[in-house]
Parts: sequence; C-alpha cells; structure tokens
Amino acid sequence: MTSRISIALLCGTSVAAFAFHAPAMAQGAAAAAESSGMEEIVVTAQRRTERLENVPMSLTALSSDALAKASVTNLEDITSITPGVQINRGGAYIQPSIRGITALTNGTGNENNVAIYVDGFFVSDAQSINLDLNNVSGVQVLKGPQGALYGRQAAGGAILINTIDPSKELTAKFEASYGRFHDKRVMGYISGPLSDTVFFMVSGAYQNSDGYMKLASRTTPSATVRPAAPKRSRSFRAKLLWEPSDNLKVTAGYNYAFLSDTLGGSQYTVKDHIPNPGPNVANNQYGFYTLAYNNRPFQLTVANEAQLKIEWDTPIGTLTSRTGGHWQYNRTSFDFDGGFTDSIFSDGRSRQKSYQEAIDYNINAIKNLDLVVGGLYFYDNYYPNSFGAGVNFGPNLVPTQQVHRHVGTKSIAFFVDATYHLTDKLALNVGGRYNTDRKEISLRQIFGPAGFQPTDAHTTFHKFTPRATIRYELADRTNVYASFSQGYKSGSYNANGSSITAIASVPIKAEVITAYEIGFKTAQRFFRFETSAFYYDYKNLNISLTTVNPLGAQFGAATIIGNVPKSKIYGLDFQAAVQPVDKLNITVGGTYLHARYGKFLNASGTGVNATNTLNVSQPNQNWTHIQMARSPNFSANLNADYTVEVGGGDLRLSGNARFTTRFVPSNPSVFGALAPANLQRKQRFTQGKNVQLGGEMRWTDPTDHYWIGVYGTNLTNVKTKLAWTGTTTGSYYVAAPPIQYGVRVGYKF
Repeated sequence: MTSRISIALLCGTSVAAFAFHAPAMAQGAAAAAESSGMEEIVVTAQRRTERLENVPMSLTALSSDALAKASVTNLEDITSITPGVQINRGGAYIQPSIRGITALTNGTGNENNVAIYVDGFFVSDAQSINLDLNNVSGVQVLKGPQGALYGRQAAGGAILINTIDPSKELTAKFEASYGRFHDKRVMGYISGPLSDTVFFMVSGAYQNSDGYMKLASRTTPSATVRPAAPKRSRSFRAKLLWEPSDNLKVTAGYNYAFLSDTLGGSQYTVKDHIPNPGPNVANNQYGFYTLAYNNRPFQLTVANEAQLKIEWDTPIGTLTSRTGGHWQYNRTSFDFDGGFTDSIFSDGRSRQKSYQEAIDYNINAIKNLDLVVGGLYFYDNYYPNSFGAGVNFGPNLVPTQQVHRHVGTKSIAFFVDATYHLTDKLALNVGGRYNTDRKEISLRQIFGPAGFQPTDAHTTFHKFTPRATIRYELADRTNVYASFSQGYKSGSYNANGSSITAIASVPIKAEVITAYEIGFKTAQRFFRFETSAFYYDYKNLNISLTTVNPLGAQFGAATIIGNVPKSKIYGLDFQAAVQPVDKLNITVGGTYLHARYGKFLNASGTGVNATNTLNVSQPNQNWTHIQMARSPNFSANLNADYTVEVGGGDLRLSGNARFTTRFVPSNPSVFGALAPANLQRKQRFTQGKNVQLGGEMRWTDPTDHYWIGVYGTNLTNVKTKLAWTGTTTGSYYVAAPPIQYGVRVGYKF
C-alpha cells in the first residue's frame, strides 16, 4: 500500500511540474485570441474572500453561468461537472459523496458526512435540499475534511450554495421550460431598491413532472398503465437588506419549500431472487423504468425557514452573526414488498425543528495575519406528530405496529483559523474546532408485537478537529501547498425500526478522518489548472443495511447501523480550464480513487443461497479490502461551450461528458459464504462503467434580454441506477433518469 501511495503522490508532483510550464502555452494561445481571457474566480472556502488559486485545498467553484451551460437544475446534477463528486440518494435523503466519503445511513437522526450550507447557514435536513437549484449565484464544492472550518458533519467535505442577494439596481430574471415526461418548470427572481438604505429580493420556483417511471399493468405483461412517480415542487425565497450605515448590513430572510417526490428509494420494483414471484416477475416482464405497488408510495416535505444575518465592519475586522430557524413536516410511506401483493406497507409522519446561531469574526487588523474566530450553537429535534412517527401495516392494510420516535441533537462548537504570511510568497495556516454534541433518543411502541422495550438514552460526543497548511507562491498566481486536516461526524443512535430496540440505547461511534494532501494551482489569462494527491485514514465509518425484521416479515424491514473499524482512501485528481480561442471554453477534470474497507469480517450483508438462488441475510460477511460504496476507481468530466453570432444575437453551444468506472451505488454486499466459491467475495450490487452526455443550444437576442434554447441530458440513454440492493423478499434497484430533453425560454433585465 505504501508503494501505491508513493506512486499517487509522485504522479501529483509530476503533473504539477508539467502544469508549471502551462502558462507559457496559455500565453501562446492568448496571442491568437481576441477576448479578455478567463475571469478571475473569487471564493469564500476559508470563510474569507480570496482568489481560488490562493486557497490551499482542492475545490471546484461553479458560477450560475457554468451551472446553466451544463444544464444543472438540481444538486444531483453537480455530479456531471465536478470531478470526484457524486450526489446520490438514500430513499428520499440526498447523500453527497466526495472522494468516496459518503453516508450510507439515512432516516431518523442520521445525518450526512458532507456538510451543506446555503447562504452560510448549515442545512441539517437532507430531504428539502432535494429541490431544484433555482436562482443560485454560485456553488463551491470543498473536497477533503473540513472539520475546522465547517463543523462536525464535514468529514468528507462541504458544499456551499449561495443564492441571489438583494441588489441596489432593479434586476430580474425569469425562465420557463418544458421537457420530456411533461416536465414543466418556471423560476425567477426580482431584486432592487425600496429606498436608499433598504433593498429586496424575491424568488420562486415551480415544477410539475409526470416522472420517467411507469406503473406496471397487473394483467398484461410488459405493459404499463400510467406514471408511477410524479414530482411536484414549489419554493419561495425572500430577502430584505437594510444598510443603515456604511459599516452595518442586516439581512432578513424567509424560505418556503414544498416537495413531493417518491423516487429514490421510497419506490421500487422487486426484480429477481424473489420467493414465489408473480407472473410478471416470473416471465421477467417488468421493464427497467417500471414500478409495481398495491398502495401508492408517498414522500412529502414541507419546510419553512426564518433567517437573520448581521454584518458589522469594526475597526479590526468584520463580525458576522447568522441566526436561523427551520420547521419541517415529513410524511414517508412505501409499499415495501415492491409488487402487487398486499403484504407490507409502512407510513410515517413526523415534524422537525432546528435552530442555529453562528458567529464569525474575520480579523484583518494584524499585520500579515488573516484570522477568523467563531462559534456555533445548533439544536435539532425530530419528533412524531399525532399519527405517529412510524406505522407498519400487514395484509389487507391491517395495522401491525406503531412506534413513536424522538431524536434530539444539541451541538456547541468553537473554532479559530489563522494564516500568517511569513513572506510575500510563503504562508502558514493553523486552525481547529472543538465540538460538543449531545444526542438523545426515545422510542415508544403504541401497539405491536410483544418484546418491544421502551428506550430512553443520551450521550455526548467530544472532538477537536485541527488543520494545518503551508502554501508557497512559485510565480504570480501559481502556488504549491501541503495540508493536514481532520474531519468528524458525530455519533448517533439506531432509531429507524422496531427490531433495533435491543441495541437502540448503545451509541454508534463517531466517524473520524485524518487527511494529508499536496497540491498545485495556477491561474493565467487563458489557462487555469490544479491538481492534488491525497491520503485518508478513516475510522468508524457508519454503515447500515436493510435486512429481514427478526420480529417477522409483517413488520417490514430492519435497519441496523454499525461502524467499519478502519478504511483507507488515497488518490489523485485534477481540473483544467482553457480558452484556446475567443468564445471557446474547455474544462476537463478527473479523479483516480482507491477507496477500500479495512479488516471487516462481520459486515451485515445480503448474500445468495446457491441451492435456491434466493437472497439470504448474512450478519458475518467478509468485506475486508472490498471497494467502498460510491467510490469508482476513476471518473472524469469534460465540458465545453462555444459562442457564435447568429441573427445579430449569440448562439451558445455547450456540451458535457462524464465517464465513471464500475462502482457500488448503495449496498457493498458480496455474494457470501453460501454462493459458489468464485463469487463469495465478489460484490453483488455494482453499476458498470458508463459514459453520459448532455448539452444545450441557446440563442440570446441582440439586446441580451431574451433567450430560447433546447437541452438534453443522458443523450446516449445509458441505463444506470440510483440505488441497488436486496433483502430476503428479493433484489431491487431504483433507475436513474433516461434521456431527457426539452426547450427553455427566458427573459432578464
């Protein structure tokens, strides 16, 4: 392993050496170009404004224009233009993956290990973030542990999303689109002054879509009868900015989100390895984009947020306070048997509320020192409504069990981060965050099987996560750096199902990642390049798998969460952007990733019984050194756009391609000890290598106010899976979208 790490680091250094000579190449291209070159990119990854190439970490910065060119409409689409990143789903929960760091747990009280921030506010909820990326001014994807700057859930990195702010001049933008599967969308915003000191912004978005999944016919094999997974979303965002003086800004905001989207895990069709399959399954007649259910699954999220941001420019720096409240209603129900039988159905309704107060003090009055200090208080409470947080139904929809679940989180953190400029070219950074996280759990059965024990427990996790970097400027806007950092995801409890009451009071250990990285960055007039090599020591990865319920199949699935003692990740990634001629932009990136579990002899997985080809739950699978979920060995992105004059206006042609080698979308299980010897250590639920293409053609009128365009995603119609797993009731997967296309029109001023 050491030799492989050395090779990866050597590769990074070699590529960096090559890239150091790239400015001369770019200058040659500049001589033939007529444009002013590539725009400077400014980011806030270190909680202060600075050039992208001066930040000693690997990150991807995406402007609103870059998102539009790649037809990125939601968080999941970021995968197509960001190397080393996948945005997956576990049921209705968004689960980002950065360099193989991803959450495989979802549901009550389980959080991601990649932090998401919107306008500087931490997003604890992984459901409402499933909305489209509407009226966004930019996205920053920070790769690697960000525990010091972005907290306890940033073990794998952080995604920073910024929305449109109030403007001092009246501006507006509106766009409507119609796509395949009757996908109708409208979005827009208007922003401007109300007085000399008060400014506003109001934005909204609407989507109605039939969805690409169809409901199978009960009587005619291979036929479908109607859309099976429609999507409905509405969102509203308002901001009011008050500037009473030159050194004070107060921004108040309100956000509303409504989302009804059952796809991604709440709906599926059992495909094979099924005991007593029905006629459609027995004849293998269910299509790839076909669902089957007796009782329609349902996923609803309604969220309201209130936010207050105060920025005060003091004589020594800027003091920023962010105060936020989040209130949410969830309903999740699904037909667990995945067919036309009426055997297992579950319905859960809950509410969630959270509050946060964050303070940052960015101090710039000390010579040669960039200093930021701050803290965070975060409170989150998940609790059932009067219906109950979880109800299971058996045959003929007879209720079999009702469980009330409550999970609470209280977190307090303090951090400091300092960068000292030893010389004009050499900068040293040290920082760290101290986290205290208290977790509480309460489980109560209202009715159901005997043997269910009430559970009340609480525990507190403590962790200090440091970081240190050194950066040296080789030439103007050309830097090399080395970094050390730690990331941390706080522990939790098993709180998802009735079968876990025996272990619900036992805390799940916290995840800890120790990371080492070296990198090189350069930004010239017509060329930008960065590369990095990294190594992660990963302890106590939280992992869960759905298995048979020991209380009986009529009580649905059981989800048990545990820890992988150790895992190792290392790799190399790069990003390059070039403008070889006027109005032609090309961006390419790639990630080599070696992500493997360490010694792990007692994993809970789904194997196959060779004697009857049926799935079997196995509590002692050997996952030692197998590939971690959502960790392809290699992935790459290519994006290009070219603008020509047509009819007095601009015609922009843009396209993107993404290549991914084989990987596990959700369940790392192997065939297991009951399978033939040559399959026992082979992973079952893998997605094969694939290439996906997308593009857009957009014409903008000479006044730059109106536009019309056509777009397409997955143009080669590759069949891929959002999730793929299995239980003793059979194996199932959730299909990712097929080819989609449509037309967009818009107006702005």
